[in-house]
Amino acid sequence: MARFSRCGVMRLIQFTAMACGLCWHGAEGWSQSEPTRRCDPAEIEVPADDKPGAAGMATIDCGRGALYVAELFRAGHMVDAHLVAQTLDALCAGGVIPPSWRLWGAIALIDLDESYRARRILASLSSSRDLSLRRSAAVIGVWSLLKDGDEQAFERALPALDEPARARLLVLRAIYDHGKGGSREFESISSRLDAQLRAAVTGVYTTHRAQRTKEPWLAATMSAVLPGLGQLYAGSVESAAAALVLNGVLIGATVELARHDLYFASTTTGLVASMFYVGSILNAADLAHRYNDRASDATRRELETLLLPELVPR
Repeated sequence: MARFSRCGVMRLIQFTAMACGLCWHGAEGWSQSEPTRRCDPAEIEVPADDKPGAAGMATIDCGRGALYVAELFRAGHMVDAHLVAQTLDALCAGGVIPPSWRLWGAIALIDLDESYRARRILASLSSSRDLSLRRSAAVIGVWSLLKDGDEQAFERALPALDEPARARLLVLRAIYDHGKGGSREFESISSRLDAQLRAAVTGVYTTHRAQRTKEPWLAATMSAVLPGLGQLYAGSVESAAAALVLNGVLIGATVELARHDLYFASTTTGLVASMFYVGSILNAADLAHRYNDRASDATRRELETLLLPELVPR
C-alpha cells in the first residue's frame, strides 16, 4: 500500500507536469520546458523498491511550487492552477511552508463555478499557522457566498470578519446589484472605506455603470411590442430573426386555423405561440443582461481586485 501511494503520487505530478508543459527537476522544482521538448518520465525520481532505506522521492521545493500556482492564477489558467495546487497539496502536506497554493487553487475553483468545493479547501486553512493566510481564506470564503447569491449565508458569515473586510464586501454587494438600489447602497456603504480606496473604487465604478448601456426592462418591453425587437436592441441579430420568424409563423398559423373553424388545432397552436411569445420577452431581457455583463466584465474584475487584495497573488 505504501509503494502504491508514493508511486501513485509521483505519477500524478508527472501527468500534471506534462499537461502544463512542465518538467520536474528534482530539488530545482518546476521549470518551463522547451517548446519542442517533451517531458522525460525518467526525469521523475521514484522509489527503486519498497525496501527500508531505499531512495525516497525527489526533494520538492514547495515554496517555488506555490509561486508557480500563483503565476498560473495570475495568467488566468484556472484549471491548471487548481490541478497543480492539488498536486502540491498531496506532496507537501504537513510541511513547514504555509500552503498558500490552497488559497489560489480555491479561488480558481470559485472562478470555475465550484464554490462549494472551494469553501471546503478554504475551511481547511482556518487552522493555518499563517495569520495572513487565515484572514485571506476567511474573506474569500464569505466573498464566494456573495458570488453564489446566497444572501442568508453571506449575512450570517459577514460578522466574523473585521470591519474593513466587512465594508469592502458590502461595497462589492452594492456593485453586483445593478439596479438603482445598488447605486444608492454604493454611495452609502462606500463612505466606510478609507479615502484613497474610496476614490479609486468610485472612479472605476462610474465607468462600470456607464458600460452597462442596455436596460433589460426596455428590451423586454420592445420584444412584447414586436417579437425580436428586444433581441435586436440587445445586440443579437440571430436571436431577433429567430424570435420574429417563430412568433410570426405560430401566430399566423393560429389565426389561419381559427378562420377554417379548426378550433382544437387553433387553440393548441395558440398555446404554443403564447409560450414562444413570453419566452421571447424573457430572452430579450436576459440578452440585455448578458450584453451588460460582457461589456463591464473588465471593470468588474478591476473592482474586485481593488476591494479584495486577497485575490492578488503576492
